[in-house]
Amino acid sequence: MICSICKKGETSVVDSRPTEDGTAIRRRRLCVCGARFTTFERVQFREIMVVKKNGRKSTFDRDKLSKSIYLSLKNDLLIQKQQKNLLVKFQELWKSLVKVKFQQVQLVQW
Repeated sequence: MICSICKKGETSVVDSRPTEDGTAIRRRRLCVCGARFTTFERVQFREIMVVKKNGRKSTFDRDKLSKSIYLSLKNDLLIQKQQKNLLVKFQELWKSLVKVKFQQVQLVQW
């Protein structure tokens, strides 16, 4: 893993544990420069493709969805843990419907 501070690839894992929802592994790393940082390791089973309104295809970006959910709910009373659970359940739903082609998914305010 490359250090974000000194850009060297000489890091070691100090601590490793599963995340709260069990979908990833959280690793604390230490670089030779002394910097500490966290990485997350997720299993990517299948590449999920998203078809945009204009017909262009792009790969599913979990971080983009996470940011969108956060922005849409930041003024709501929904706590961060519930937002993470929503993201995990949404991604599991997509994995279970791999053969179904989605033309457009629109999230609306309820």
